[in-house]
Amino acid sequence: MAGLIEVIDGGLGNAIQDAGRFGHRHQGLAVSGYLDRPLADCANALVGNPPAAACLELRGLGPTLA
Repeated sequence: MAGLIEVIDGGLGNAIQDAGRFGHRHQGLAVSGYLDRPLADCANALVGNPPAAACLELRGLGPTLA
């Protein structure tokens, strides 16, 4: 199937992150989001995604993907 990625093993410390949730801290929601917003914007631009598209943040042991 073109365009799909199967996660065999998620690795260690990896996450899917988006731009975050601004304006909801008063409701108890953390902003969260990208660890490095400029790099996420650059990565999305390189692959033709919108600036606020979700990104894979890989730390520690990378995932096994198919």
